[in-house]
Amino acid sequence: MNPLLQRQLRKHLQDRPLEDPQWLAFLDTVSKTYAEQEQDKKFLSHTLEIASLELTEANERLRREAESQVRRISDYFEQTLDDQPNIIFRCRKEDDTFRIQLARGALLKCFGLAHDTAEGKDISTLIPDATKREFFGQAWLGRDQRFELVHETPSIACEVTLHPFRELDQVTEILGVITDITEAKNINARLQASEFFARETLNGLKSAIVILDEKGVVISSNRAWTQVA
Repeated sequence: MNPLLQRQLRKHLQDRPLEDPQWLAFLDTVSKTYAEQEQDKKFLSHTLEIASLELTEANERLRREAESQVRRISDYFEQTLDDQPNIIFRCRKEDDTFRIQLARGALLKCFGLAHDTAEGKDISTLIPDATKREFFGQAWLGRDQRFELVHETPSIACEVTLHPFRELDQVTEILGVITDITEAKNINARLQASEFFARETLNGLKSAIVILDEKGVVISSNRAWTQVA
């Protein structure tokens, strides 16, 4: 007989005789019901334990996969920042200086720097020219800025753009981009030299020469034409 049923009988029937076959059959049925309930309870408990364990393992697996995905995305964006040809940096004003929070890009190497030797340092690490500090002051007031500078060793002509980041109408950081414009400067210088040579050549001719556009408007002439006109 089920132990729980035995305790209930001793509690409520005490010493009453239970010799009646029908009464014994009834008690046996009740005892089996108790046993089945306990078996079901054990089975349910075991099922819940397995389900809980599987759920915990599934959650842990999802957590690891999510962390791995976040790391892959983070690594991808960091690699993208490192591989792009410019210097992208973020800085924040601390007392009377601007502290570099982030500096990434292939141009860092041309400056003789790496991100871990620039980040956390004063902005002079990237832009040594102290006269350019006024542009950072203007950007901290919320105004976009653009200026040029020349990095001395090696000689690299650069264009710097500054964009202020705001939170609740308060500038909290400055996003900057340093672009190598050396080749563009060289091309422009060659174009100017070519234009100067062409003009001097035309001016050296004794014949009057005038250049018209498709509408017949004079767009250029040499010195001889000016004298005739």
